[in-house]
Amino acid sequence: MLRYVVRNLRSSVWALKSKETKEAAALRFVERWARDRAGKGVRYEWHGRKPQDSTQLRVKEKGWSSAVGWDWSQPVPGRRPALARCNPDRIQCQVQSHLRRLAQAPGLPFADLLSAERVEEAADRQGHRFRDRLYSPWVTLWVFLTQALDPDHSCRQAVARLLAFLVGRGLPACSPDTSGYCKARGRLPEGVLARLTRDTGREALEQASPAWLWKGHRVKVADGTTVSMPDTPDNQKEFPQAATQKAGLGFPIARLVVVFSLAVGTVLDAALGRYQGKQTGEPALFRLLHDELGPGDVVLADRCFCSYAEVALLVQQGVEAVLRQHQRRRTDFRLGRRLGRRDHVVAWDKPGRPDWMDEAT
Repeated sequence: MLRYVVRNLRSSVWALKSKETKEAAALRFVERWARDRAGKGVRYEWHGRKPQDSTQLRVKEKGWSSAVGWDWSQPVPGRRPALARCNPDRIQCQVQSHLRRLAQAPGLPFADLLSAERVEEAADRQGHRFRDRLYSPWVTLWVFLTQALDPDHSCRQAVARLLAFLVGRGLPACSPDTSGYCKARGRLPEGVLARLTRDTGREALEQASPAWLWKGHRVKVADGTTVSMPDTPDNQKEFPQAATQKAGLGFPIARLVVVFSLAVGTVLDAALGRYQGKQTGEPALFRLLHDELGPGDVVLADRCFCSYAEVALLVQQGVEAVLRQHQRRRTDFRLGRRLGRRDHVVAWDKPGRPDWMDEAT
């Protein structure tokens, strides 16, 4: 809006020099403003009294038209107030602000967010045994999470923050050598990390306010992605690289499907698998996460999950599904029972049983 004020100021100065009337100067300012907003695809509707002996402006750009006119003896009215809506940019800025606050906090900020008792309980439930040492599972996890958020991702910086944490609590300082931390991080079992992720995510959802739900339903979003990892023999054996890449020129790739809550944004469950091979696609991994869904839940996913078998399995569990139409399925809004514009009810014919589904299912 500042640039429009500057333009208006320039127009007023130019009007004083050229003895331009106030009405013509303001009209030219509104014309510039309307044309500029029209170029950005924004439509505005102006309201005012019927103009008396004043020019009525009509702008036609990019397929839309607008009429502007008012009584110059009256103050220029403002535009219709915008509807209140969620601003994704504002939410993202809030998340980034919290992450920066954690990264800039001294010591180990996750020690106050993830208690040692919770980590120890997850390790016991996973059957992980450990000795009493400096780099216990909870201390190692605190340092690891802080290292991931720190702008300096080096192990030296991670151990330095551990030193600051110990000194700040009056505990004996440890060695600045990073070898002990690296070995302890390698001893962290994947099962403990996955269990902690599920437990903390579900706890946050249970504590959410009912006003955050959509019409009383828990909306759970499912989506998939791929991740790469260092090119080591063990990783190549567990997660082979894509067949399109030559040996020695690619990295191991894993496929990841995550179910997270739309209300609180936390991960509820995840499935990890190979990038290619039988039953390694996103729908196959998503079926491993069906136990996370319950009656009354609403699943929101993309067109990759839109199939007859997937929808039937979800309905069988009492779960509603909101999916984009698959690109290979023909959509004709002239068919079916019409509910509104681009909204109708159609019947899908049951296809043959897929190879991965048993007869009992």
